Amino acid sequence: MMEPIAVIPLLALALLCGFTQCRLIRSRRVAADGEERFQALVERIPDAVLVSEDGRLVYANPAAAELWGVETGALVGREMRSLLDVALCGQCGSAGCDPSGARLEGAAMRPDGGVVTVSSVCLRVRFGGHRAMLTMLQDIGARKRNEAALLEAKENAELACRAKSEFLANVSHELRTPLNAVLGFSQLIESEIFGPIGNPRYVPYVVAIRTSGEQLLAAIEDVLDLARIESGRTGLIEEPTEIVAKIDAALRLIRERAERGQIALATDLAARGVLRADRRRVLQVLVNLLSNAVKFTPPGGTVRVATAWSANGGLDVVIEDTGIGMTPEDIAKSLQPFGQADSRLARKYEGVGLGLPLARGFVEMHGGALSIDSIPGKGTRVTVSFPAERLERAA
Repeated sequence: MMEPIAVIPLLALALLCGFTQCRLIRSRRVAADGEERFQALVERIPDAVLVSEDGRLVYANPAAAELWGVETGALVGREMRSLLDVALCGQCGSAGCDPSGARLEGAAMRPDGGVVTVSSVCLRVRFGGHRAMLTMLQDIGARKRNEAALLEAKENAELACRAKSEFLANVSHELRTPLNAVLGFSQLIESEIFGPIGNPRYVPYVVAIRTSGEQLLAAIEDVLDLARIESGRTGLIEEPTEIVAKIDAALRLIRERAERGQIALATDLAARGVLRADRRRVLQVLVNLLSNAVKFTPPGGTVRVATAWSANGGLDVVIEDTGIGMTPEDIAKSLQPFGQADSRLARKYEGVGLGLPLARGFVEMHGGALSIDSIPGKGTRVTVSFPAERLERAA
């Protein structure tokens, strides 16, 4: 008869074995439940899911079967390298799997000879109690085709834009040559260099010919400048440019027009700096902006020019008016070539709608920015910001 004290270790061993067996059974049951839940989940998602061991498929969801054009389950047992191109097969093989989850793009080869462009993510997982590789594939063929179509459309638009710019440049050159002759001869007649005009009633007509010709020449020059900017053929002649001197010069050029329109001109030029810039282009920017401000300000209004240091150490030129103002939609349209905020304005105010686009183009060529704030019926504020690296010295 076994002594009672010897029974205790045997009972403990039996209990331990029973406990261990229960844990193994429970673990297998948990693993089986987890696998069933995994399959139930992936069978409902639209992306293809593959599980492979040593480079051979042990599971493929219905979306994967649809991607390869085969019956569900027909992929199981196939080698990965027979289904994916070299780049993806290297990622999603066994030893070569990248566990970081990096997304790659490649091709899935269908049995019918078709090729599907896919993106792939590969991760190490446990499946059926073994280490395996899980690969998720997404068909991106439609997206790639759309991207290619958008790229082609962009290239065609750029070609059309260049063709338009070249056409405008050629036409403008052809118009400018005879127009210069018209201007020259009208100035010659107006000055009566060869003697007085027989009938003095012709004099205002000659003046009208000259002024109209000058307006047309200015419009042609604007079109030429726009064509040069769009084609990238415009360069800057950089030299020290005193900004306040250029503001004074621009004010002199538009003062007569402001006086005719009964518009007051005001200045606040506290910030004075010397810029490394193209003097002619800076003057052109200022004249365009001031002309716009005067043109769209009713009699009795004010146009004010101010200079200030910006927060980043650059120099700002601010032109404010008490004119008709613009909505945000109007601002966006006015910055487009040949655009005016309202089609009715084209009939009331002369111009081809190039002042703001040209000003912005020349400012951006200097590394600066042009911004517009406006309230309909209240006025407009245009800020030209030159960067600090353009500033040579300040006084």
